[in-house]
Amino acid sequence: VGQPLEFDYGQFIHQIPGGVISNLKHQLSELRLQNRLSEVIEECVRIHREFGYPIMITPYSQYVGTQAALHVATGERYKVVIDELIRFAQGAYGEDSGHLWMDQDLKDKLVSSGRARELAILDTRNAEELTLPELREKLGAPGMSDEEMLMRCIMQGTREIDAMRAAGSPKRYYTSDLPLLTLLQRLQTRSNIRYIKIQRGADSIVVRRRAPTSVAAAPN
Repeated sequence: VGQPLEFDYGQFIHQIPGGVISNLKHQLSELRLQNRLSEVIEECVRIHREFGYPIMITPYSQYVGTQAALHVATGERYKVVIDELIRFAQGAYGEDSGHLWMDQDLKDKLVSSGRARELAILDTRNAEELTLPELREKLGAPGMSDEEMLMRCIMQGTREIDAMRAAGSPKRYYTSDLPLLTLLQRLQTRSNIRYIKIQRGADSIVVRRRAPTSVAAAPN
């Protein structure tokens, strides 16, 4: 704390966002592979190059990181491939995604796979069209707010939402960013302090606790 961080040139090589690395650490710990993060990062560099250097932001950084973790976990490259990267090879994400500059052998392998044919069939099916009331009914709460409906759609259920609400309101941490405000807020919790005096050089300020106002009795 308070010291410059050591320069890490590797960040410019793998280009993985910090949030994605945090998720990789969590996923690897669940697989008991937390000691192999460096291997996953090295694999990210290779996948990034093989897929034509897609810009490492959402969603591509997540796709590359997940695929790299699969390579390390299974011990074989592209034995298991996530659907999103197969769609990437098919060009579903547009020209600027990088698929035109993919390694051609890898691209041929992915687009000719059985899963690629299944995804192509799925893409030809008409999407299910629902009205808002029908969607709310499907998500399990017909009278829910728009915010609740969007959360359930994004989180694909209520498990994470229920855990978030069970944890209660966010904790509030006192920091040194606003020292005077923090001091006053802490003093509000102490009833035995009548006043405080703050002095810095020749400048000073006295803050006194306001006496409670009495309520006069109403006339009969």
